[in-house]
Amino acid sequence: MKKICFFSANFENSGGTERVTSIIANRLVELGYDITIISCIGGEKSFFQLNPKIKLDRLYKSCGGLKFNLTAAYKLRQKIKEYDFDYIIDIDTIHSFFSIPATIGLRTKVISWEHFNFYSDLGVKRRKLGRILAGKYADRIITLTNEDREAFLENLDVKSKIDYIYNPTPYPNEKKSLCESKIAVAIGRLTAQKGFDKLLDIWKKIEEKDSKWELYIIGSGEDREKLLNQKDNLKLERVIFVENTKNIKEYYEKASIYLMTSRFEGLPMTLIEAQSFGLPIISYDIKTGPKDIVNDGEDGYLIENDNSEEFINRFLELSQNREKIQKFSLKAYENSKRFKLDNIIKKWKEVLK
Repeated sequence: MKKICFFSANFENSGGTERVTSIIANRLVELGYDITIISCIGGEKSFFQLNPKIKLDRLYKSCGGLKFNLTAAYKLRQKIKEYDFDYIIDIDTIHSFFSIPATIGLRTKVISWEHFNFYSDLGVKRRKLGRILAGKYADRIITLTNEDREAFLENLDVKSKIDYIYNPTPYPNEKKSLCESKIAVAIGRLTAQKGFDKLLDIWKKIEEKDSKWELYIIGSGEDREKLLNQKDNLKLERVIFVENTKNIKEYYEKASIYLMTSRFEGLPMTLIEAQSFGLPIISYDIKTGPKDIVNDGEDGYLIENDNSEEFINRFLELSQNREKIQKFSLKAYENSKRFKLDNIIKKWKEVLK
C-alpha cells in the first residue's frame, strides 16, 4: 500500500486547491492508498469533507517569519521519517523550498503540483524560485494544463519529469441546469485575482441595456467591502453578493450563464463546475485554463482579455437568444465529461506507480 503525503499551506482553507486535493485524496484512499495531509500551519480540520481514513497533521499550530523558514524543512523531514511516505505531493510549487531539502537522502519522492500558472507568482517572488527548484530536483512536476507544461519547458531548464493532469469536477453526476432563468453567476474568492471589479464595470453597461438579468457573485475575501462600495457607486440594482457557502450547487442549478473575468488562473475549478451543470460560459481568455475548458462558439465564448466591449456584446447576444443558451448548455454538459474523476484518477495512478 503506497503511503502518500499531500503537503499544504493550511488545509483548513476553502480554496480551489483544497477542494480538488480533497477530491483526489478521497478517491485514492478508496482505492487503497494510505493518505496523510500535512499542513505547514493549522490544518486540524478540513473545510471540505474527507474520508475518515485520511490523516491530518501539521508542522506548526501558528508560526511565521524567520523561525518558520529556518525550521520548516527540518520539521517536515521528521514527519516524513515518522510516516515513511513513498511520495510527498506539494500542493503548490512554492513548497519545494521545504519538501526537496526535507527528502535529501530519503527514499520519499517529491511531486510538485502546480495549482496556478507559470506566469503568475501571486505577489510572492519566491514562488518563481520554487518552480526553478522543482524543475531541477523534484521527481516529477504536474501542471494543470498542457499550455502550462509547455511554459515550464520553454522557460526553465527542467530536469524533472513533467506532465499535466486536469482537475476533476466535484459534481460529476449532477442534473443539467434548465437554463430558463435570467440569472448569471460568478463564483470565487473576493480578491484582485478574480477580477470581480472588472465584472461590476461590465455589468453596469449590461444593466443599462437589459435590466431583467440578475448577477450573483458568490464568495468571501479581503475585497468584499471594496466591491460592495463599487456596487453602490455604480448604482447597480441587479447584483447580489452571497457569502461563501457549501451549498454552491443550488446557484449553479438556478443560473443560465456563468461569467469569469479573472486576471489569471491555473485551471479554474468554477468553470469546470459550471460546465458540469451545463452552464454556457463567457470568460476572458487569460493564462491559463479557460481555453482548456470552453470551446469558443460551441458551449460558450472566450473573450480577448480585457476586451470589455466584446464581453458585453457576447453576453447580450447570448442572453437574448434562449435557443442558443439551450444549444450551448447541452454541449457544455456533454463536454464536462472530460473532467470526470475516474478519467483524472487514471492519470494520478500512473504517476504514483
